Amino acid sequence: MIFDPIVNGMLETLADAAAADGVIFMYGSLGASGALGQTPATIPLLSTLGKQIRFWGFNGYALAASPERLKRGLDYIFNKLRSGELKVVIAKTFPLELYADAHRYLESNGQIGRVVVTL
Repeated sequence: MIFDPIVNGMLETLADAAAADGVIFMYGSLGASGALGQTPATIPLLSTLGKQIRFWGFNGYALAASPERLKRGLDYIFNKLRSGELKVVIAKTFPLELYADAHRYLESNGQIGRVVVTL
C-alpha cells in the first residue's frame, strides 16, 4: 500500500513501484501548487492493468460534512484507544523552547511515532 498526499505528477512513478495487487491511497493534493502541480494526475493504464493496482481516494472533508459519520468514526477510534487495541506511539517529547530541535528531528525522518512538543 502506498500513501500519497501529493498525487500530482507522481502516479506513474508510484504505480511502477507498487507490487502486484497494490493499492495507491490518495489523500491530498499537496503537489497542486508546487512544481508537480504543473503535471496533471493521470492514471497509468498499463501499470494499473498489468499489476491490478487499485486507487483509493480519501477526502476528510466528506467525513466531517456528515455529523453522524464523523461521530461514528471518532467513537470507533476513541473506543479502540480506551480498550488498548490502538496505541499512540510517542517517538520523542520536546519542551517548547527546543521546538527547533523537534523540527530537525522530524526532518531527519528517523522517528517512528508521534513527536510531541510540550509547554
